[in-house]
Order: sequence, then structure tokens, then C-alpha cells
Amino acid sequence: MQTTETLENQDVHADCPQAVSTEHAKTTYWKSLKAKLESGATAIEYGLIAALIGVVIIGAVTTLGEGLETTFNEISDEL
Repeated sequence: MQTTETLENQDVHADCPQAVSTEHAKTTYWKSLKAKLESGATAIEYGLIAALIGVVIIGAVTTLGEGLETTFNEISDEL
């Protein structure tokens, strides 16, 4: 059985089934690897978006909380 390196170093004709299957296997492997890398990048992007949304929510709640505290303290003082 010949390895991929052996087939690459030989002068192989396109009609050779072994060369075709090896090329097909390499193509399939690289497509699969590319898909995995792209899905990993997509997951990271979604994680960054979720983190940004979390920061915005924390900032909004903090600002509203301080404003509400001031309002309730003013109402409490007047009662």
C-alpha cells in the first residue's frame, strides 16, 4: 500500500483510481477541517456578542439602579 507522499512524488495519471481516491480523500479532509475552523470562529463570535450584550445590560441596570435609589431616597425623605 502506498502512502500519500509516495503518490504525490510519482508521476501519476488522472485516470489512476488510486490517485483519484487519494485526491478525493485529501479534498474531503481539507473541506472538513475548514468547516471545523469556521464553526469554531463562529462560536467565538457568538461568545463575544453575548459578552458585549452582558456588559451593556450590567451598565444599564447599574445606571437605572442608582437613579431609582436616588428617587426612592427623595420620596422617603419627604414622607
